Amino acid sequence: MTRVECFGGYGSFGEMEHFEADDREDIVAIAGGHVATYAATKTMLLGWGTGLHGESLSPLTSRWSLSVRSIACGGSHVLLCTTTGECLWWGDQFNTNATQPKPVVFPSPDVFVTQVAAGEAHSLALDAATGRVFSWGSNAFGQCSVTKDEAIVTGVPVPQSRFIAAGAHHSAVISCDGHLYTFGWGLYHQLGHGTTNNVFTPTRVRSLEGVGQLQRNHFTGLARVACGAWHTAALTTTGDVYTWGWGQHGQLGHATLASQAFPTLLDVDYTVADVSCGTRHTTVRTVDGAVHRWGFTGPSRRIVAGQSANANSTHVQVKAEPCHRIASGAYHDVLVIT
Repeated sequence: MTRVECFGGYGSFGEMEHFEADDREDIVAIAGGHVATYAATKTMLLGWGTGLHGESLSPLTSRWSLSVRSIACGGSHVLLCTTTGECLWWGDQFNTNATQPKPVVFPSPDVFVTQVAAGEAHSLALDAATGRVFSWGSNAFGQCSVTKDEAIVTGVPVPQSRFIAAGAHHSAVISCDGHLYTFGWGLYHQLGHGTTNNVFTPTRVRSLEGVGQLQRNHFTGLARVACGAWHTAALTTTGDVYTWGWGQHGQLGHATLASQAFPTLLDVDYTVADVSCGTRHTTVRTVDGAVHRWGFTGPSRRIVAGQSANANSTHVQVKAEPCHRIASGAYHDVLVIT
């Protein structure tokens, strides 16, 4: 028996319910939002929790017949893409609170979306076949890499890309050659460029060049990136994790509450297979299926020792059972456990 389990968080909005499936291969995507959680099987999307802007259908479990590839929860909206390349949204977007899925209209009809990412009030979509990235929504800090807030979906000027992530007001894209590009709000060093300036054009994070290793397909560098509200984490092709940005709650995992202006290697004795970020915490899944997390996950749930204890971070292993997928909401994590 496989189950989708929620850990941490507030729990008062119903976002902490669990779901069981007969086979772990049936769980194809999971996502956590501020007060909602989603899990997709091969034939159905399930959501629980509640939302102020329609990002959850109701406080009770909702079931839609959809073939889902990727899900993302933003501040008050949800995105998903289907196995047929269609991108849908609901919640608060384009000044509309939608409680039923609506299609995203792209600049050309040949867009086949394979991944979505959602920030506080902006959205990203990736067409992996062509490497194109599209953005829409709030651009107050440059997180959409356009000249103004856009209700119309536009292309992001980045090289051919293979992975996307969105923080509260910043964005990150991994190119097909393994380089990381970031843009948007930079006040807390979450862009990794060594300054607190906002960046309106996707800019390569130079300090990460040379990480990872050469693969058969000539891909080197970074495999995944995750964005918290004001921090960022990147996973290399060799299973190392780098974190940077705001560190006041221990979300960077470097045995200090200091912020980091540049990507800093996490000093751990395990190899990481996946990484996700909440508002003020970070969670990783190891190659052995263990889950570790650090930072702040709700009232009285700060999982680091504070300033009075020399600010030493504690990497908490939350599950001994093998975990096969992770996703982070604002203050909770969603795990697929066998």
